[in-house]
Amino acid sequence: MIKWRHGPVNQAAPMFLTIKRNDISPALTRMLQMAKSPRPVVRAMGTTFKSITEGNFNSAGAEFRPTPWKPKADGSACNLLKSTTLAHSFHLQAEERTATVSTPMPYAGIHQTGGVILPKAKKALRFQIGGQWITVKKVVMPPRPFFPVLNGKLTPKAEEFIRRAGERVAAKQIGAASE
Repeated sequence: MIKWRHGPVNQAAPMFLTIKRNDISPALTRMLQMAKSPRPVVRAMGTTFKSITEGNFNSAGAEFRPTPWKPKADGSACNLLKSTTLAHSFHLQAEERTATVSTPMPYAGIHQTGGVILPKAKKALRFQIGGQWITVKKVVMPPRPFFPVLNGKLTPKAEEFIRRAGERVAAKQIGAASE
């Protein structure tokens, strides 16, 4: 099961994505039952998920994005790397049966899912683009998903990489246990 949580777009709220080991494959679940400890397997899967997520911020990792990112308003390619803060903000927490990748950045949710940004205390939003001040009543952000998840499921390519990472660690444990 994939758990997805983030707060309202206009509020500072962390964003979490939790993957349980049964999300990946029945074969991996069987291997985990034979392994000495599932935690290293789950950690390997979570680490791979985190690496894929971080890689989505450069062109080499773009193939793992669930959908292509819309270009910026000026037509240039979007990479969400103005300061690299979001790309470097992901944390992994691995438990016995789950791995959670999270980011504390309050704007992560709007980039992942898209949405409308409205002013909180004023009548309009005011910001600069290319040195020119812009005043608008709202900003519509297109989704630019960096987590490799589409419709609540891992993308097939991400699932394959994550499954293989788990299988490698489980196979090492099983091999070491049989020797």
